[in-house]
Amino acid sequence: MEKNNKSVSIAIATYNGARFLRQQLDSLYSQTRVPDEIVVSDDGSTDGTLELLEEYHQKYGLIYSVNSGPHGVNNNFYRAISLCSKDYIAICDQDDIWLPEKVEITYNKLKEIDDGRPCVVSSVCNHIDANGIIIKTSPNAKETDDYWVTFLGQDRSQGCSLMFNRCLWDYIQNSILVDKRVDCIYDALISHTAAIIGRKYNLGNRLMLYRHHDSNVIAKAGLKVSFIQQIYNHEYYKLPYQRFALFEILYDLCKSDIQNPCIEAFLKRTIRISKSNHIVGYREIIKMPELSFKEKIVIILGTCGLDIIKMFPIRKS
Repeated sequence: MEKNNKSVSIAIATYNGARFLRQQLDSLYSQTRVPDEIVVSDDGSTDGTLELLEEYHQKYGLIYSVNSGPHGVNNNFYRAISLCSKDYIAICDQDDIWLPEKVEITYNKLKEIDDGRPCVVSSVCNHIDANGIIIKTSPNAKETDDYWVTFLGQDRSQGCSLMFNRCLWDYIQNSILVDKRVDCIYDALISHTAAIIGRKYNLGNRLMLYRHHDSNVIAKAGLKVSFIQQIYNHEYYKLPYQRFALFEILYDLCKSDIQNPCIEAFLKRTIRISKSNHIVGYREIIKMPELSFKEKIVIILGTCGLDIIKMFPIRKS
């Protein structure tokens, strides 16, 4: 390995994943830039996953460790990351398929932007069903490192798309996860921490096939949510209300390390929105330079619509 090159770990969290795991592992070992180590934390599988991991351990040197019992997806991923030993760490789900250049492209961008601060690179994906058939595909997305794309975007921080430097993980492990208030999905925590105190870069490349099936922890096959339910769940908004609590905690924990005054202003504004009435919230939204005029109108009208809809119960089908 050249002197300036970095080593790469892949962190995988498994739990009863034997159905699709072989395809995923084969895609990892077929990368144009093969990772220096693949590390698996298993959460107590009983379906043949462990036998498959042992097979790849014998064949390729895959490293795996078994929890004493189910601890949940967040803790399992954190455990997998903590077992990694290389300079850069990429997160991987057990049931997807990585396209051959995913590691190489992500690694090259991370190495390019890595200036010693916490940083992470994400990409986007195409979607497949349980049989590997593409069910949703799009052109490549815009490539950007604008912080509000991470804060406001809905699909630019998937955990299985992330590769980050050890500096970011050390910061999260030592300064964020030690706080008992932190209770959110791991990918949001990693992405938002990097965007706040370092750099989060969003590749536009679709480098992965993201699988939807009936055993997904996050994405369920065929799951359709009505427009009304989306509004009721705050999923309609450009401003994701469910993240406001995370913004407030991260601002409290990271404020001494924030170097960009625009990021600090954004976080303060979202905190005021979450704690104020709608009139104050509208004023803060109107003042947000990160939002276009159209987005501001949509948020305000959507908030009014939410208030009306919540006056009526939603019938469950």
